[in-house]
Amino acid sequence: MDMDDISVLKADIDRKLEKEMYNLSVLKESLNKSNTNTQNMLAILNSFETRLCKLENTILPVYQETENLRRRQENIDKTMSTLDNVLGYYHIAKDLEFAIKEGPIASGLEKYLEHMESVLKAVRYFKDHNPGSLELTEVVQLFEDGKEVLGKEFESQLSRYGKPVPPILILDMLGTDEELQSGNGEPDILEHLPEKVAKELGDISRWLVTNGNTTNFLNVYTSSRSDILVRSLHGLKEHLKSASGSSNCGYTQHSPALTGKIRPTKEMTPWKALKFPGYLKKASTSLIKSSFESGHRRTGSSTEGVKEDPAEIEVEFYITEMTALLKLMQSEAQLMNGIIPEKYQRMEFDKVILRALEMVVSEGEAIAANAKKNIARHEYTSVLSIFPIVQHLRCIKPQFDLTLEGCQAPTRSKLASLLSVLDSTGAKALDDFIENIKIDPEKVSNMPKDGTVHELTNHTIIFLVQLKEYAETAGAMLMKYGKCCFYSVVIVS
Repeated sequence: MDMDDISVLKADIDRKLEKEMYNLSVLKESLNKSNTNTQNMLAILNSFETRLCKLENTILPVYQETENLRRRQENIDKTMSTLDNVLGYYHIAKDLEFAIKEGPIASGLEKYLEHMESVLKAVRYFKDHNPGSLELTEVVQLFEDGKEVLGKEFESQLSRYGKPVPPILILDMLGTDEELQSGNGEPDILEHLPEKVAKELGDISRWLVTNGNTTNFLNVYTSSRSDILVRSLHGLKEHLKSASGSSNCGYTQHSPALTGKIRPTKEMTPWKALKFPGYLKKASTSLIKSSFESGHRRTGSSTEGVKEDPAEIEVEFYITEMTALLKLMQSEAQLMNGIIPEKYQRMEFDKVILRALEMVVSEGEAIAANAKKNIARHEYTSVLSIFPIVQHLRCIKPQFDLTLEGCQAPTRSKLASLLSVLDSTGAKALDDFIENIKIDPEKVSNMPKDGTVHELTNHTIIFLVQLKEYAETAGAMLMKYGKCCFYSVVIVS
């Protein structure tokens, strides 16, 4: 390398060094400016911090004082409100005495219950803060007067609007069940009380139980509804009697549910049997009095028409009454749901239906007792009236059991007891019938000379033809109460 090249290289290095020195000076200048800005920013922030501290020291006492004033104002307002309430308790007896004693008629039930709530609050206040005061005595007396007025209003509403169910409505209800079974019509719901009245009765009962700590009104309810249920059944019986007296068709014209064309069969389900209470076939129209009935002996196989037996009409009425009782009991349970608190419903329902149930059961027992008297006289056709009752009762008993669920054991057992009485009566009649066939003295001595059917055979066949319609019922009777289970096998087969 010669000197020229070295000179050029040195000059180039000097230029680069000069440039870097310049850049370094610029960088130092920028760094100084940045430091200056940083110092200025720190000074500003310190100034802000100082001012904020001063502001906080100035505002915080004001805020605390304002909060204290607000709390004092709230305490004053609460004190004034409490004082107003307390002063109101001292005057409430005088202010509400007229409205409470006048009853809900003037102000309406909702407003009246609000008044009673106010009186109740006064009672609680004086019991807690001034138990020996005259004011407590006054408000307690006013509260008791109000409860008595509510109880009377409850009773008044029940007596004013609670009426027995008209017989036609009951029959129509049974007829609607038949239409439902055939796929037509809609279920009828009995409206025992207007909707508004039922709601008010429910409001009164819930208030008396919750706030009044009394259940005396429940006795009024059960007595009233029990009486109405019994009167409804009595009205139905009178209607059926009057209808049967004015028409050979009896009551069957008054409701599609009571058509005598429907008879029980082995295929008839319990629900179907429930729908058709008027299925009893008139045995007297096709059955001659048995050869074992004194004073009714006949010869040969000829038969004569016999007028409808009042006992058979009574059985048809009884079957209808039994089904009507079930429907009315179900409607009473539905009515009670909206009026009586759930806690007391089953107990009060037991009281409501007990009289009517006992009445129907006693009528069934009377039919059984009458049948026993006829059996003692060897009048066995009377037993045929037992079988449709037993068959129908067995069909609808599950519905009764479901409706009576939760009631007392004696109430639930009444139908079972009736069924037992009827079963034993029917079994006794069949046993005696068989024994009389065996010991009849004229089986051989009174043999027809012309070759016709023996009178005993004739009447026995006619009786068994009628009995065959209730073969399963008769078999169950004999299996349970009969002297020999073989008889039931013969009847069923």
